[in-house]
Amino acid sequence: MQSKTQPVGKIILLCVFLISLSLFSYQVTLTRLYSAILFYHYVFLTTSFAILGVGIGSVIAYRNRVKLMRAIEVDPLRPNSLMMLVKKLTFALSCGFICVFFLIYIQPYIDQLFVFITLGLIPFVISGYLFSTLYCVWSKVSGKLYFADLVGAGAGSILIILLLDHLGMFRTIILICLLPLIVAAVLPCNSKKVRAFQYIAPIILAAVIFLPSHTVSKIETNFHALLSNNGKTYGDMQKSGLDPDIVFSRWDSFARTDLIKLGTIPQ
Repeated sequence: MQSKTQPVGKIILLCVFLISLSLFSYQVTLTRLYSAILFYHYVFLTTSFAILGVGIGSVIAYRNRVKLMRAIEVDPLRPNSLMMLVKKLTFALSCGFICVFFLIYIQPYIDQLFVFITLGLIPFVISGYLFSTLYCVWSKVSGKLYFADLVGAGAGSILIILLLDHLGMFRTIILICLLPLIVAAVLPCNSKKVRAFQYIAPIILAAVIFLPSHTVSKIETNFHALLSNNGKTYGDMQKSGLDPDIVFSRWDSFARTDLIKLGTIPQ
């Protein structure tokens, strides 16, 4: 089977690189979001549990390995077998990124740690299943896969700092969600409808990046989980009746910085 699957090896390495890059960027971005609404020791706890998701996804893939290998052995190069599975998983990973970031942004603060742990877990479970599947099928070139994985994570550790510092939180999140869709777009597919969708979805996300600056600023400022958290500065001021108003907000690779204007201070 290895000789038959060799021609698509470069595509698989590219997929592993991009997925690893997006996953590492997601992890760093998640810590920045959580650090704005949670205390630092809870941030470490939630991200540690999130990484556990990779192990959970790997266990699921291991339990399904026999069924997976049988399906692929029928025709290894057929897009509806291995390639279609990878395409579906990368699309699911992108959806997972979008759902996690969206829910964190729009929901009011919930004083339940397991909610944040569960949210952060979702993309890691998907990626764990995907990586384990690739390592199972491409076991003879596992060294190359691991190298692509490490290079992707290393590139992500540098890229995410640059993105957060120069593009802010919102545009960085969109780019992270876009990366798995690029993987899905480069994989072969016989279905015209699927091909059309796999090109349309990245174009839509890419267009969102170019929203006007004032719109992006409003989206980043209205971080509901932060604004409704009485344990943080803005929520505490609001609870105290100080009528705070955020006149300037900026996200970077270090933290979120807010300039808060106070209304009438009660005597």
